[in-house]
Amino acid sequence: MSLKHRSGDSPNSLGSRQSLIDHCRAFLRSHNAVIVGYGVLIILSFVAMVMVWQWFAQSQASAGVPEVSASIGILGFCLLVVAAIGVFSQGKPWQILVHMSPTALLMTVFPLIMWRLADSIIVVLMVAITVPWATSAAVMPTYEPLARTSRKDPATFFRAFASVWPTMMLLSLLPLSFFALIMANITGWGLDRIAIYVIGLLSNLIFAQSLIAAQETKHHFFVFLGWLLYATSLLLAPHLWFVIPLMGVIPQIFLMGENLTGLFRPMRIDWMTALMHTGFGFLTGSVLWADKFFLISLNPHSVDVLMVYVALVPVVVALSMYYSTQFPVVENSFRALMTGVNDSPLNKLDEDIVTATKKLGASAVSTISIAAMSGAGILLLSGLLGLRHNAESLVLFLLPPLLLSLYLSTSQLSQMQRNFPAAMCGGAYACAVAIGFVLFSPLVGLYIACGAAALLSVVAVVCVIRGVARTPYELFWNKAVSW
Repeated sequence: MSLKHRSGDSPNSLGSRQSLIDHCRAFLRSHNAVIVGYGVLIILSFVAMVMVWQWFAQSQASAGVPEVSASIGILGFCLLVVAAIGVFSQGKPWQILVHMSPTALLMTVFPLIMWRLADSIIVVLMVAITVPWATSAAVMPTYEPLARTSRKDPATFFRAFASVWPTMMLLSLLPLSFFALIMANITGWGLDRIAIYVIGLLSNLIFAQSLIAAQETKHHFFVFLGWLLYATSLLLAPHLWFVIPLMGVIPQIFLMGENLTGLFRPMRIDWMTALMHTGFGFLTGSVLWADKFFLISLNPHSVDVLMVYVALVPVVVALSMYYSTQFPVVENSFRALMTGVNDSPLNKLDEDIVTATKKLGASAVSTISIAAMSGAGILLLSGLLGLRHNAESLVLFLLPPLLLSLYLSTSQLSQMQRNFPAAMCGGAYACAVAIGFVLFSPLVGLYIACGAAALLSVVAVVCVIRGVARTPYELFWNKAVSW
Protein backbone atom coordinates (compact mmCIF):
# COMPACT_ATOMS: atom_id res chain seq x y z
CA MET A 1 0.00 0.00 0.00
CA SER A 2 1.20 3.48 -0.88
CA LEU A 3 1.72 5.71 2.14
CA LYS A 4 2.20 8.98 0.26
CA HIS A 5 -0.38 10.81 2.37
CA ARG A 6 -0.33 13.68 4.76
CA SER A 7 0.47 12.51 8.25
CA GLY A 8 -1.60 15.21 9.90
CA ASP A 9 -4.90 14.01 8.47
CA SER A 10 -7.31 11.92 10.52
CA PRO A 11 -10.69 10.42 9.79
CA ASN A 12 -12.41 13.07 11.90
CA SER A 13 -10.73 16.04 10.29
CA LEU A 14 -11.22 14.65 6.80
CA GLY A 15 -14.93 14.21 7.47
CA SER A 16 -15.42 17.65 8.98
CA ARG A 17 -17.77 20.30 7.79
CA GLN A 18 -14.91 22.30 6.29
CA SER A 19 -13.91 19.30 4.19
CA LEU A 20 -17.44 19.04 2.83
CA ILE A 21 -17.50 22.76 2.03
CA ASP A 22 -14.14 22.51 0.26
CA HIS A 23 -15.35 19.65 -1.91
CA CYS A 24 -18.57 21.52 -2.75
CA ARG A 25 -16.55 24.57 -3.76
CA ALA A 26 -14.25 22.43 -5.87
CA PHE A 27 -17.30 20.96 -7.52
CA LEU A 28 -18.78 24.39 -8.28
CA ARG A 29 -15.42 25.66 -9.56
CA SER A 30 -15.13 22.81 -12.03
CA HIS A 31 -16.84 24.86 -14.78
CA ASN A 32 -19.04 21.96 -15.71
CA ALA A 33 -21.13 23.71 -18.37
CA VAL A 34 -23.14 20.56 -18.95
CA ILE A 35 -24.56 20.55 -15.42
CA VAL A 36 -25.32 24.28 -15.57
CA GLY A 37 -27.04 23.88 -18.93
CA TYR A 38 -29.18 21.01 -17.71
CA GLY A 39 -30.03 22.96 -14.56
CA VAL A 40 -31.27 25.91 -16.61
CA LEU A 41 -33.31 23.50 -18.74
CA ILE A 42 -34.98 22.08 -15.63
CA ILE A 43 -35.92 25.55 -14.38
CA LEU A 44 -37.29 26.58 -17.77
CA SER A 45 -39.31 23.37 -17.98
CA PHE A 46 -40.86 24.01 -14.55
CA VAL A 47 -41.74 27.57 -15.55
CA ALA A 48 -43.23 26.32 -18.82
CA MET A 49 -45.34 23.74 -16.97
CA VAL A 50 -46.77 26.40 -14.65
CA MET A 51 -47.56 28.77 -17.54
CA VAL A 52 -49.15 26.09 -19.72
CA TRP A 53 -51.20 24.74 -16.82
CA GLN A 54 -52.44 28.24 -16.01
CA TRP A 55 -53.50 28.79 -19.61
CA PHE A 56 -55.34 25.46 -19.81
CA ALA A 57 -57.02 25.93 -16.42
CA GLN A 58 -58.28 29.42 -17.31
CA SER A 59 -59.48 28.46 -20.79
CA GLN A 60 -61.26 25.31 -19.55
CA ALA A 61 -62.91 27.26 -16.73
CA SER A 62 -64.23 29.95 -19.07
CA ALA A 63 -65.29 28.57 -22.43
CA GLY A 64 -63.58 25.23 -22.98
CA VAL A 65 -60.27 24.61 -24.70
CA PRO A 66 -60.00 26.80 -27.82
CA GLU A 67 -58.71 25.62 -31.17
CA VAL A 68 -55.31 27.11 -30.42
CA SER A 69 -54.70 24.06 -28.20
CA ALA A 70 -53.89 22.19 -31.42
CA SER A 71 -50.99 24.56 -32.08
CA ILE A 72 -49.85 24.19 -28.50
CA GLY A 73 -50.10 20.43 -28.91
CA ILE A 74 -47.76 20.59 -31.90
CA LEU A 75 -45.30 22.54 -29.78
CA GLY A 76 -45.57 19.86 -27.11
CA PHE A 77 -44.94 17.15 -29.69
CA CYS A 78 -41.82 18.99 -30.88
CA LEU A 79 -40.60 19.26 -27.30
CA LEU A 80 -41.08 15.53 -26.82
CA VAL A 81 -39.12 14.88 -30.03
CA VAL A 82 -36.26 16.97 -28.64
CA ALA A 83 -36.42 15.01 -25.38
CA ALA A 84 -36.41 11.74 -27.33
CA ILE A 85 -33.32 12.85 -29.25
CA GLY A 86 -31.67 13.66 -25.92
CA VAL A 87 -32.55 10.21 -24.59
CA PHE A 88 -31.47 8.12 -27.58
CA SER A 89 -28.37 10.19 -28.28
CA GLN A 90 -26.93 8.61 -25.12
CA GLY A 91 -26.69 5.28 -26.94
CA LYS A 92 -28.10 1.80 -26.20
CA PRO A 93 -31.48 2.50 -27.90
CA TRP A 94 -32.68 -1.11 -27.70
CA GLN A 95 -31.99 -1.30 -23.98
CA ILE A 96 -33.81 2.00 -23.44
CA LEU A 97 -36.82 0.75 -25.38
CA VAL A 98 -36.88 -2.46 -23.35
CA HIS A 99 -36.97 -0.41 -20.15
CA MET A 100 -39.87 1.63 -21.56
CA SER A 101 -41.79 -1.39 -22.86
CA PRO A 102 -43.76 -2.20 -19.66
CA THR A 103 -45.31 1.27 -19.50
CA ALA A 104 -45.82 1.52 -23.27
CA LEU A 105 -47.40 -1.92 -23.64
CA LEU A 106 -49.65 -1.82 -20.58
CA MET A 107 -50.83 1.78 -21.13
CA THR A 108 -51.77 0.75 -24.67
CA VAL A 109 -53.70 -2.32 -23.53
CA PHE A 110 -55.55 -0.97 -20.49
CA PRO A 111 -57.78 1.56 -22.34
CA LEU A 112 -58.87 -1.29 -24.64
CA ILE A 113 -59.94 -3.63 -21.84
CA MET A 114 -61.24 -1.33 -19.11
CA TRP A 115 -64.86 -1.78 -20.13
CA ARG A 116 -64.44 -5.57 -19.91
CA LEU A 117 -63.07 -5.42 -16.35
CA ALA A 118 -66.36 -4.02 -15.02
CA ASP A 119 -66.54 -3.92 -11.21
CA SER A 120 -62.99 -5.24 -10.73
CA ILE A 121 -61.39 -2.14 -12.30
CA ILE A 122 -60.63 -0.51 -8.94
CA VAL A 123 -58.88 -3.69 -7.73
CA VAL A 124 -56.86 -3.79 -10.97
CA LEU A 125 -55.81 -0.17 -10.50
CA MET A 126 -54.75 -0.74 -6.91
CA VAL A 127 -52.68 -3.79 -7.87
CA ALA A 128 -51.07 -1.73 -10.66
CA ILE A 129 -50.13 1.08 -8.28
CA THR A 130 -48.92 -1.30 -5.55
CA VAL A 131 -46.74 -3.56 -7.73
CA PRO A 132 -43.76 -1.19 -8.28
CA TRP A 133 -43.47 -0.39 -4.58
CA ALA A 134 -43.87 -4.01 -3.46
CA THR A 135 -41.48 -5.17 -6.20
CA SER A 136 -38.71 -2.96 -4.82
CA ALA A 137 -38.98 -4.87 -1.52
CA ALA A 138 -39.40 -8.27 -3.18
CA VAL A 139 -36.36 -8.14 -5.48
CA MET A 140 -33.86 -6.27 -3.28
CA PRO A 141 -32.76 -9.32 -1.20
CA THR A 142 -31.88 -11.19 -4.41
CA TYR A 143 -28.73 -9.23 -5.22
CA GLU A 144 -26.65 -9.75 -2.06
CA PRO A 145 -26.40 -13.58 -2.34
CA LEU A 146 -25.57 -13.23 -6.05
CA ALA A 147 -23.02 -10.43 -5.67
CA ARG A 148 -20.02 -12.69 -6.29
CA THR A 149 -21.61 -14.71 -9.11
CA SER A 150 -20.29 -13.72 -12.53
CA ARG A 151 -22.84 -12.38 -15.00
CA LYS A 152 -20.48 -13.28 -17.84
CA ASP A 153 -21.28 -16.98 -17.35
CA PRO A 154 -25.08 -17.10 -17.81
CA ALA A 155 -25.46 -20.80 -16.97
CA THR A 156 -23.70 -20.40 -13.62
CA PHE A 157 -25.69 -17.27 -12.81
CA PHE A 158 -28.99 -18.92 -13.76
CA ARG A 159 -28.29 -21.86 -11.42
CA ALA A 160 -27.32 -19.50 -8.61
CA PHE A 161 -30.43 -17.39 -9.18
CA ALA A 162 -32.65 -20.48 -9.21
CA SER A 163 -31.17 -21.58 -5.87
CA VAL A 164 -32.09 -18.20 -4.33
CA TRP A 165 -35.49 -17.76 -5.97
CA PRO A 166 -37.60 -19.88 -3.55
CA THR A 167 -36.24 -17.97 -0.59
CA MET A 168 -37.00 -14.67 -2.31
CA MET A 169 -40.57 -15.77 -2.98
CA LEU A 170 -40.91 -16.61 0.69
CA LEU A 171 -39.63 -13.17 1.68
CA SER A 172 -42.13 -11.63 -0.75
CA LEU A 173 -44.86 -12.63 1.70
CA LEU A 174 -43.74 -9.73 3.93
CA PRO A 175 -44.59 -6.84 1.57
CA LEU A 176 -47.57 -8.87 0.33
CA SER A 177 -49.01 -9.15 3.85
CA PHE A 178 -48.29 -5.51 4.62
CA PHE A 179 -50.15 -4.18 1.60
CA ALA A 180 -53.03 -6.63 2.09
CA LEU A 181 -53.51 -5.35 5.65
CA ILE A 182 -53.27 -1.72 4.56
CA MET A 183 -55.81 -2.20 1.77
CA ALA A 184 -58.20 -4.07 4.06
CA ASN A 185 -58.11 -1.19 6.55
CA ILE A 186 -58.21 1.65 4.01
CA THR A 187 -60.85 0.34 1.63
CA GLY A 188 -63.03 -1.89 3.77
CA TRP A 189 -63.05 -4.48 0.99
CA GLY A 190 -64.50 -7.90 1.64
CA LEU A 191 -62.46 -11.09 1.73
CA ASP A 192 -63.15 -11.85 -1.93
CA ARG A 193 -61.66 -8.59 -3.20
CA ILE A 194 -58.70 -8.76 -0.83
CA ALA A 195 -58.00 -12.31 -2.04
CA ILE A 196 -58.04 -11.24 -5.70
CA TYR A 197 -55.82 -8.26 -4.82
CA VAL A 198 -53.30 -10.56 -3.08
CA ILE A 199 -53.27 -13.08 -5.96
CA GLY A 200 -52.80 -10.31 -8.51
CA LEU A 201 -49.97 -8.77 -6.49
CA LEU A 202 -48.27 -12.14 -5.92
CA SER A 203 -48.33 -13.10 -9.61
CA ASN A 204 -46.76 -9.74 -10.49
CA LEU A 205 -44.03 -10.20 -7.86
CA ILE A 206 -43.17 -13.66 -9.21
CA PHE A 207 -42.95 -12.21 -12.71
CA ALA A 208 -40.75 -9.32 -11.54
CA GLN A 209 -38.36 -11.72 -9.80
CA SER A 210 -38.19 -13.97 -12.86
CA LEU A 211 -36.89 -11.04 -14.94
CA ILE A 212 -33.76 -10.69 -12.80
CA ALA A 213 -31.97 -13.54 -14.58
CA ALA A 214 -32.41 -11.96 -18.02
CA GLN A 215 -31.71 -8.41 -16.79
CA GLU A 216 -28.48 -9.28 -15.00
CA THR A 217 -27.10 -11.32 -17.92
CA LYS A 218 -28.24 -8.67 -20.44
CA HIS A 219 -30.67 -10.92 -22.31
CA HIS A 220 -32.86 -7.91 -23.05
CA PHE A 221 -34.90 -9.71 -25.71
CA PHE A 222 -36.29 -12.12 -23.10
CA VAL A 223 -37.24 -9.20 -20.85
CA PHE A 224 -39.13 -7.61 -23.72
CA LEU A 225 -40.69 -10.93 -24.69
CA GLY A 226 -41.93 -11.39 -21.13
CA TRP A 227 -43.66 -8.02 -21.13
CA LEU A 228 -45.04 -8.56 -24.64
CA LEU A 229 -46.56 -11.90 -23.64
CA TYR A 230 -47.95 -10.29 -20.48
CA ALA A 231 -49.63 -7.46 -22.42
CA THR A 232 -50.91 -9.70 -25.22
CA SER A 233 -52.41 -12.20 -22.78
CA LEU A 234 -54.05 -9.36 -20.86
CA LEU A 235 -55.62 -8.09 -24.08
CA LEU A 236 -56.95 -11.54 -25.00
CA ALA A 237 -58.13 -12.62 -21.54
CA PRO A 238 -58.65 -9.56 -19.31
CA HIS A 239 -60.99 -11.50 -16.97
CA LEU A 240 -57.88 -13.47 -15.87
CA TRP A 241 -55.85 -10.32 -15.16
CA PHE A 242 -54.85 -11.52 -11.66
CA VAL A 243 -52.82 -14.48 -13.02
CA ILE A 244 -51.86 -13.08 -16.44
CA PRO A 245 -48.40 -11.88 -15.22
CA LEU A 246 -47.37 -15.53 -14.91
CA MET A 247 -47.48 -15.75 -18.71
CA GLY A 248 -44.48 -13.41 -18.73
CA VAL A 249 -42.54 -15.96 -16.68
CA ILE A 250 -42.64 -18.49 -19.53
CA PRO A 251 -39.84 -16.87 -21.63
CA GLN A 252 -37.69 -16.60 -18.51
CA ILE A 253 -38.15 -20.32 -17.77
CA PHE A 254 -37.22 -21.08 -21.37
CA LEU A 255 -34.10 -18.89 -21.02
CA MET A 256 -32.88 -20.58 -17.85
CA GLY A 257 -33.83 -24.07 -19.06
CA GLU A 258 -32.05 -26.93 -17.31
CA ASN A 259 -30.36 -24.49 -14.94
CA LEU A 260 -33.64 -24.30 -13.04
CA THR A 261 -32.47 -27.44 -11.26
CA GLY A 262 -30.98 -24.93 -8.82
CA LEU A 263 -34.53 -24.58 -7.44
CA PHE A 264 -34.03 -27.94 -5.74
CA ARG A 265 -30.68 -26.96 -4.20
CA PRO A 266 -31.52 -23.84 -2.15
CA MET A 267 -28.64 -21.54 -1.31
CA ARG A 268 -27.99 -20.79 2.32
CA ILE A 269 -28.48 -17.12 3.08
CA ASP A 270 -28.17 -14.85 6.08
CA TRP A 271 -31.82 -14.31 6.99
CA MET A 272 -31.17 -11.17 9.01
CA THR A 273 -29.36 -9.59 6.05
CA ALA A 274 -32.16 -10.66 3.71
CA LEU A 275 -34.79 -9.13 5.99
CA MET A 276 -32.81 -5.90 6.20
CA HIS A 277 -32.59 -5.75 2.41
CA THR A 278 -36.33 -6.36 2.15
CA GLY A 279 -36.94 -3.41 4.47
CA PHE A 280 -34.44 -1.29 2.60
CA GLY A 281 -36.15 -2.05 -0.72
CA PHE A 282 -39.50 -1.16 0.81
CA LEU A 283 -38.28 2.20 2.12
CA THR A 284 -36.41 3.28 -1.01
CA GLY A 285 -39.21 2.03 -3.26
CA SER A 286 -41.63 4.34 -1.49
CA VAL A 287 -39.95 7.39 -3.02
CA LEU A 288 -41.62 7.07 -6.41
CA TRP A 289 -44.78 5.25 -5.38
CA ALA A 290 -45.97 6.03 -1.84
CA ASP A 291 -47.80 9.23 -2.84
CA LYS A 292 -49.62 7.48 -5.73
CA PHE A 293 -50.56 4.56 -3.50
CA PHE A 294 -52.14 6.69 -0.76
CA LEU A 295 -53.63 9.23 -3.18
CA ILE A 296 -55.54 6.61 -5.19
CA SER A 297 -56.36 4.15 -2.39
CA LEU A 298 -57.86 6.89 -0.21
CA ASN A 299 -59.59 8.74 -3.05
CA PRO A 300 -60.41 6.10 -5.70
CA HIS A 301 -63.45 7.91 -7.12
CA SER A 302 -62.39 11.56 -6.86
CA VAL A 303 -58.87 11.41 -8.33
CA ASP A 304 -58.19 11.50 -12.06
CA VAL A 305 -56.23 8.25 -12.30
CA LEU A 306 -55.39 8.85 -15.97
CA MET A 307 -53.80 12.19 -15.05
CA VAL A 308 -51.71 10.47 -12.35
CA TYR A 309 -50.33 7.92 -14.81
CA VAL A 310 -49.77 10.39 -17.64
CA ALA A 311 -47.84 12.71 -15.32
CA LEU A 312 -45.63 9.77 -14.35
CA VAL A 313 -44.60 8.89 -17.93
CA PRO A 314 -41.69 11.42 -18.02
CA VAL A 315 -40.09 9.69 -15.02
CA VAL A 316 -40.39 6.31 -16.76
CA VAL A 317 -38.64 7.73 -19.83
CA ALA A 318 -35.91 9.39 -17.77
CA LEU A 319 -35.23 6.30 -15.66
CA SER A 320 -35.09 4.16 -18.80
CA MET A 321 -32.28 6.39 -20.03
CA TYR A 322 -30.58 6.48 -16.64
CA TYR A 323 -30.42 2.73 -16.07
CA SER A 324 -29.38 2.06 -19.66
CA THR A 325 -26.66 4.70 -20.07
CA GLN A 326 -25.96 6.69 -16.89
CA PHE A 327 -26.00 4.02 -14.20
CA PRO A 328 -22.96 2.18 -15.65
CA VAL A 329 -21.05 5.48 -15.77
CA VAL A 330 -21.81 6.18 -12.11
CA GLU A 331 -20.91 2.61 -11.14
CA ASN A 332 -17.57 2.76 -12.98
CA SER A 333 -16.84 6.12 -11.38
CA PHE A 334 -17.34 4.66 -7.89
CA ARG A 335 -15.20 1.67 -8.77
CA ALA A 336 -12.37 3.88 -10.04
CA LEU A 337 -12.58 5.99 -6.89
CA MET A 338 -12.28 2.96 -4.64
CA THR A 339 -9.39 1.58 -6.70
CA GLY A 340 -7.59 4.90 -6.32
CA VAL A 341 -7.39 4.35 -2.57
CA ASN A 342 -4.74 1.68 -3.15
CA ASP A 343 -2.86 3.29 -6.03
CA SER A 344 -3.11 7.08 -5.81
CA PRO A 345 -1.39 9.67 -3.59
CA LEU A 346 -3.66 11.94 -1.57
CA ASN A 347 -3.52 14.90 -3.98
CA LYS A 348 -4.59 12.61 -6.86
CA LEU A 349 -7.37 11.18 -4.70
CA ASP A 350 -8.72 14.69 -4.20
CA GLU A 351 -8.89 15.10 -7.99
CA ASP A 352 -10.65 11.73 -8.31
CA ILE A 353 -13.26 12.84 -5.77
CA VAL A 354 -14.02 16.01 -7.73
CA THR A 355 -14.24 14.00 -10.96
CA ALA A 356 -16.59 11.47 -9.38
CA THR A 357 -18.79 14.26 -7.98
CA LYS A 358 -18.99 15.89 -11.41
CA LYS A 359 -20.07 12.61 -13.01
CA LEU A 360 -22.67 12.03 -10.33
CA GLY A 361 -24.04 15.53 -10.80
CA ALA A 362 -24.06 15.33 -14.59
CA SER A 363 -25.85 11.96 -14.66
CA ALA A 364 -28.50 13.03 -12.14
CA VAL A 365 -29.18 16.48 -13.55
CA SER A 366 -29.31 15.26 -17.16
CA THR A 367 -31.83 12.59 -16.14
CA ILE A 368 -33.99 15.07 -14.25
CA SER A 369 -33.87 17.50 -17.18
CA ILE A 370 -35.25 14.81 -19.51
CA ALA A 371 -38.11 14.20 -17.06
CA ALA A 372 -38.86 17.92 -16.68
CA MET A 373 -38.75 18.59 -20.42
CA SER A 374 -40.91 15.54 -21.16
CA GLY A 375 -43.38 16.68 -18.51
CA ALA A 376 -43.66 20.09 -20.14
CA GLY A 377 -44.18 18.44 -23.53
CA ILE A 378 -46.94 16.15 -22.26
CA LEU A 379 -48.61 19.06 -20.48
CA LEU A 380 -48.65 20.95 -23.79
CA LEU A 381 -50.32 17.91 -25.38
CA SER A 382 -52.90 17.53 -22.61
CA GLY A 383 -55.57 19.48 -24.49
CA LEU A 384 -55.44 17.00 -27.34
CA LEU A 385 -55.44 14.10 -24.86
CA GLY A 386 -58.68 15.35 -23.34
CA LEU A 387 -57.23 15.93 -19.89
CA ARG A 388 -59.06 18.39 -17.65
CA HIS A 389 -56.92 20.58 -15.41
CA ASN A 390 -57.38 21.73 -11.83
CA ALA A 391 -55.08 22.65 -8.95
CA GLU A 392 -54.17 19.00 -8.41
CA SER A 393 -53.06 18.46 -12.00
CA LEU A 394 -50.30 21.10 -11.75
CA VAL A 395 -48.84 19.46 -8.65
CA LEU A 396 -49.08 16.04 -10.29
CA PHE A 397 -46.82 17.28 -13.10
CA LEU A 398 -44.38 19.19 -10.87
CA LEU A 399 -43.97 16.38 -8.33
CA PRO A 400 -42.33 13.62 -10.49
CA PRO A 401 -39.08 15.50 -11.27
CA LEU A 402 -38.69 16.27 -7.56
CA LEU A 403 -39.24 12.62 -6.71
CA LEU A 404 -36.77 11.62 -9.40
CA SER A 405 -34.15 13.85 -7.79
CA LEU A 406 -34.74 12.16 -4.43
CA TYR A 407 -34.76 8.69 -5.97
CA LEU A 408 -31.50 9.19 -7.86
CA SER A 409 -29.79 10.56 -4.74
CA THR A 410 -30.90 7.61 -2.60
CA SER A 411 -29.79 5.26 -5.38
CA GLN A 412 -26.34 6.84 -5.41
CA LEU A 413 -26.14 6.57 -1.63
CA SER A 414 -26.97 2.89 -1.96
CA GLN A 415 -24.16 2.45 -4.48
CA MET A 416 -21.77 3.91 -1.91
CA GLN A 417 -23.06 1.39 0.68
CA ARG A 418 -24.55 4.25 2.69
CA ASN A 419 -27.86 2.49 3.10
CA PHE A 420 -28.92 4.10 6.36
CA PRO A 421 -29.33 7.69 5.07
CA ALA A 422 -30.90 6.35 1.87
CA ALA A 423 -33.44 4.32 3.86
CA MET A 424 -34.15 7.22 6.22
CA CYS A 425 -34.88 9.56 3.30
CA GLY A 426 -37.26 7.02 1.78
CA GLY A 427 -38.90 6.28 5.11
CA ALA A 428 -39.33 9.98 5.92
CA TYR A 429 -41.01 10.55 2.57
CA ALA A 430 -43.37 7.59 3.04
CA CYS A 431 -44.36 8.84 6.51
CA ALA A 432 -44.88 12.40 5.27
CA VAL A 433 -47.18 11.43 2.39
CA ALA A 434 -49.09 8.89 4.50
CA ILE A 435 -49.83 11.55 7.11
CA GLY A 436 -50.59 14.12 4.41
CA PHE A 437 -53.15 12.03 2.53
CA VAL A 438 -54.73 10.42 5.61
CA LEU A 439 -55.28 13.68 7.50
CA PHE A 440 -55.82 16.18 4.69
CA SER A 441 -57.41 16.59 1.28
CA PRO A 442 -55.73 15.19 -1.86
CA LEU A 443 -54.50 18.66 -2.86
CA VAL A 444 -52.93 19.35 0.54
CA GLY A 445 -51.45 15.86 0.51
CA LEU A 446 -49.84 16.58 -2.86
CA TYR A 447 -48.43 19.89 -1.54
CA ILE A 448 -46.94 18.01 1.41
CA ALA A 449 -45.48 15.42 -0.99
CA CYS A 450 -43.84 18.20 -3.04
CA GLY A 451 -42.41 19.90 0.02
CA ALA A 452 -41.13 16.65 1.48
CA ALA A 453 -39.59 15.58 -1.85
CA ALA A 454 -37.81 18.93 -2.28
CA LEU A 455 -36.49 19.03 1.29
CA LEU A 456 -35.37 15.41 1.36
CA SER A 457 -33.73 15.80 -2.06
CA VAL A 458 -31.51 18.50 -0.62
CA VAL A 459 -30.68 16.30 2.37
CA ALA A 460 -29.92 13.32 0.12
CA VAL A 461 -27.73 15.36 -2.25
CA VAL A 462 -25.70 16.69 0.70
CA CYS A 463 -25.31 13.10 1.92
CA VAL A 464 -24.11 12.06 -1.54
CA ILE A 465 -21.50 14.83 -1.71
CA ARG A 466 -20.40 14.06 1.83
CA GLY A 467 -20.25 10.37 1.00
CA VAL A 468 -18.11 10.86 -2.10
CA ALA A 469 -15.78 13.10 -0.14
CA ARG A 470 -15.42 10.80 2.88
CA THR A 471 -15.79 7.21 1.67
CA PRO A 472 -12.34 6.88 0.01
CA TYR A 473 -10.59 8.36 3.05
CA GLU A 474 -12.51 6.14 5.45
CA LEU A 475 -11.54 3.12 3.38
CA PHE A 476 -7.90 4.28 3.32
CA TRP A 477 -7.74 4.76 7.07
CA ASN A 478 -9.40 1.39 7.69
CA LYS A 479 -6.76 -0.27 5.51
CA ALA A 480 -3.98 1.78 7.09
CA VAL A 481 -5.03 0.70 10.58
CA SER A 482 -5.23 -2.96 9.52
CA TRP A 483 -1.83 -2.65 7.84
